[in-house]
Amino acid sequence: MLSGGRGRGPPVQGGFGGSLEDAFPSRQPGGGALVPRGGSAGRQLQTNQMGSNQMVQAFSGGVSRSERALVAGTDGSVAEVEANILQAVRTFGAPPGAKKMMDAERLAAEEAMRTGLYGIWRNASSSHDFCGRIGPMSRCFCGHDYGAHAWSKGRKEPRPKCGSCGCPGFRYIPRRPEEVGEWWLPRRRGFDVRLWRANCKCGHSHEEHDSSSLRCRGCGCPSFSSAWECVSCEGKWQDHETLWESEEERRHCGRSVGQAFMPLSSTPE
Repeated sequence: MLSGGRGRGPPVQGGFGGSLEDAFPSRQPGGGALVPRGGSAGRQLQTNQMGSNQMVQAFSGGVSRSERALVAGTDGSVAEVEANILQAVRTFGAPPGAKKMMDAERLAAEEAMRTGLYGIWRNASSSHDFCGRIGPMSRCFCGHDYGAHAWSKGRKEPRPKCGSCGCPGFRYIPRRPEEVGEWWLPRRRGFDVRLWRANCKCGHSHEEHDSSSLRCRGCGCPSFSSAWECVSCEGKWQDHETLWESEEERRHCGRSVGQAFMPLSSTPE
């Protein structure tokens, strides 16, 4: 059952009749995937165990058109809502930002399979294997792409060093607002995603912080502390580590390698 937030009207029952088009009468094909309000789906929808069925429950205050679309024609169960989301992507296509992020993840996975070295961005305190794959389209904290960083011949250092600045080693930083839950920004008129940078709580971007000490050159704050959370684990940037694992190391730990490391490998549809 979808329930409204406090003071926002009575609960709205799950199992809306009709199709996605009924829930979005003005939506045109190709307009992007249907996404709940807020930074991430995890913040907008929670599962509530009711008997033997898991039901989706909104807690963002009221029920948005997107949330209605997610449960349209379903009984409100997680399985049917997930099927609805998949159908929405098939019908309307993924938004451009999602496609670019998926391309970056795919290229990173292909490079890992080619080199046998798996670059990942991981929150060690979470249950996730990783929050992001590191590859050709990844950005470092110093502001330069992964391609500007190089390993020594023996690859004895923990991270590749940057050849364009004094950065001591590649540290992953999100390069798109969708990665930090700000999915609405690219939809704003005049917004240039190429100029977007992830900010510290001090208000300055990662590029305004020293890549070695992480101290801010703009205001002198002692270290970069993200003003945002990772959409995969809801942890802060400083909760994560950037590291590379060999295929043997990953196999030993029971982690995915090869084709299983590719994006959506568990859901090829």
